[in-house]
Amino acid sequence: MVSEQFRAGSPITFLYLVKHAAEYPDFSVGDAFGLLSNIRGEQVLAGYTAPFPDDNYIAGVRKFLSCVPLLEHHQADCDANDRAWAVLEAFDRPLLTAFSDGGPVTKGGEAEFQQRVPGAESVKHTTNTGGRHFLQEDQPEQLSHSIITFMRD
Repeated sequence: MVSEQFRAGSPITFLYLVKHAAEYPDFSVGDAFGLLSNIRGEQVLAGYTAPFPDDNYIAGVRKFLSCVPLLEHHQADCDANDRAWAVLEAFDRPLLTAFSDGGPVTKGGEAEFQQRVPGAESVKHTTNTGGRHFLQEDQPEQLSHSIITFMRD
């Protein structure tokens, strides 16, 4: 059920993933990558899990997702995010957005960069199709082509 909601782009599923990562005893990095990407190869997913042989190594991964500033108690993170946007809003060098049309967490996030970052104004942006959150895994050729075209232009 959760997998289907992720595929459909349901926003509540990110909160589920945050809770799952923090509390589920058998949380796996490979399982998270499987939810957020089109990666289906067990060996590839095992590669993402390999650096974390047991729960002693996974505390940072468990915490990472909860660092997204969504709730009131994240005010310090929201303030840091605002400071980062202030830097980006002054960035006038060319900036390409190459988001996915199927990212369950970041889909549509390119619009804010395109509107707020001066360097994004005159760039031909791209939306990569058929990928999810980890575009470099899901659509490596398409993403590479987008970047190479941007660099050439």
